[in-house]
Amino acid sequence: MVRTSVLAGALRDPTVEGLVRDLDAALSRDEVRASYLAVAERTVVADGIGFYRLGPTAWASPQEITANLRADFLAAYEADGRADDPVLRMAVASRAPAHSRVVERKSWDGCASRHVLGDAGLRHSLQVPVITQGQIVGTLNFARSGPRAFDDADLVVAGGLATHLSAALERAHRFEQAQSKLAQLEAVLNIERHVSMVSTADGAAIFVSQEAKQLVGAGSSFDSSTQLGRSMARAVRDFAQEGAPEGTRCVISSDGGVGLSLQLHRVSDPDLIVCAITLDGGPDVVLPVLRVLSPREQEIAEMVARGWTSKRIAERAFISENTVKQHLKRIFFKLQISNRAELVQTMWAKGEQ
Repeated sequence: MVRTSVLAGALRDPTVEGLVRDLDAALSRDEVRASYLAVAERTVVADGIGFYRLGPTAWASPQEITANLRADFLAAYEADGRADDPVLRMAVASRAPAHSRVVERKSWDGCASRHVLGDAGLRHSLQVPVITQGQIVGTLNFARSGPRAFDDADLVVAGGLATHLSAALERAHRFEQAQSKLAQLEAVLNIERHVSMVSTADGAAIFVSQEAKQLVGAGSSFDSSTQLGRSMARAVRDFAQEGAPEGTRCVISSDGGVGLSLQLHRVSDPDLIVCAITLDGGPDVVLPVLRVLSPREQEIAEMVARGWTSKRIAERAFISENTVKQHLKRIFFKLQISNRAELVQTMWAKGEQ
């Protein structure tokens, strides 16, 4: 009951109330840390405060240290004191706040961490574990120089702060993960105007566009039980494992003998591969350069010959569909043909020659 009333009183303090609001609003772990450090000295009175972000274990070298103490003290504590700190050991073992008065006097007076603090004019220590998803991910650190030692009321207040901090860090971590996934998706979409397939690095398709399905037939054509599915999975695996250059192109044949060109890309997620699929005449077939056409008309003609719709051509070429139609009219006139089918036939026939 006493602990509850102490914590309730602390939470009514304007400084702590403001800190809780800031923690609730924080969207990143940096914001969480900054919000806490801005007012930490006024929540638990101390001459030295710190925030340690820990690695895989509490005893490994910290990933990050933020404190209001001198760099030489932090270096000395890291080199000589932290591994021999009975307060930290008790806080980690109990997964609860601990201070230097609750450890054995002999253990505290003789430890290296006590002497490191003493060299900096500090006498008392309070350590609080920060726990998210069941793991200790950091510690809140307080030190005092005067005769007043930390007491049980300080433990209660510091523990309550750590609880709010832990919840804020977990929310921020989830938000940052979501932002990372969105950034990866944006990177995928920026590779091609039309992403055809997203695959895992072992060749399992997790997304196939409708356009790609139409290009090769039924969606089951991507199934690993088909020749095409196995060929595509093998191409993705080879690309992922062999360290092939970004944008590597390979040509495979579908079950019906239609040639497909696969252009493969990596994204920031090492487990994902992006594949842009287009029709292809095979590795030995090159579409001809029709010299009567302008470079832009040649580009449009090649897209038509590869089976692209006017809408896709417009999006890829950054022009309107009406402009695509005007290009096609000029192409038909120059080649003395009357429709897209004849253009496709002309392009592939000359390419095969």
